[in-house]
Amino acid sequence: MEIPTKPTIAIIGHKNSGKTLLIEKLIKALVEKGYNVASAKHIGRKGHTFDMPRKDTSKHLEAGANPVIAISENETVIIRKNHIDRPLETIFENIPENVNVILLEGFSGQVLSNENIPKIVCVKNEEELREYKEKGKNIILFSSLNKIKHEETLHIIEDFHQILEKTIAYIENQEQLINIYKDLPGLNCGKCQFKTCLNLSKAIMNNKASKNECVVLTRKRKLKILVNNKEIPTTPFVEKIIKTTVLSMLSTLKGINIENKQKTELKIEVKT
Repeated sequence: MEIPTKPTIAIIGHKNSGKTLLIEKLIKALVEKGYNVASAKHIGRKGHTFDMPRKDTSKHLEAGANPVIAISENETVIIRKNHIDRPLETIFENIPENVNVILLEGFSGQVLSNENIPKIVCVKNEEELREYKEKGKNIILFSSLNKIKHEETLHIIEDFHQILEKTIAYIENQEQLINIYKDLPGLNCGKCQFKTCLNLSKAIMNNKASKNECVVLTRKRKLKILVNNKEIPTTPFVEKIIKTTVLSMLSTLKGINIENKQKTELKIEVKT
């Protein structure tokens, strides 16, 4: 995952640092401003279960069902018994399309050094502040429930308006970046001076480049691949391999004579 699919901000910090209070206030304020907010919380307790022992769903799980889906008049709960190797990717894959902001609580191990996910760090003292400043990347701000004499630290309650303003600014910034990134191939072919599609997206957003600098988009292509009517971008090297392989195979068939500059179409229908 090079970049989240939706504007995403993580609220991280040690235990009892005010993370839950802050994310609760942010969710409420953002919803009031018209955002559709999804949230995800990491629970670090070993052996934690969301199921209630001796309830019917627990009996389903014990019998071997996986997942178990419980539906009531107002809620739907899906319980899966499995280990997740890529928790962030799993979150993004399960976010509904109408959501336009994702707030994470916790997940420090996955996001602390990830410069593509902006973070608000909750700290209890200056020692924790120094700790996160040394290890963290792309930190929007530091916040605390305590009075910390540091210009980068905002009080979760007294300075919440400033926290909200900075959060919204980052959401708008991320949304713009994601929209630019979606228009690029995402191949990270290294053919342009920016080396990755994300770096090119950032340069475009800052008016230091344009999409015309993408070699994959601007070059004259000799191969076009469509899957479910969606064009799949390819690098020149991959294009050459596919084209050469397919044309070589077709040329061995009886009655097939492929000439230079001849348009050839191959349609494969996959049935399961």
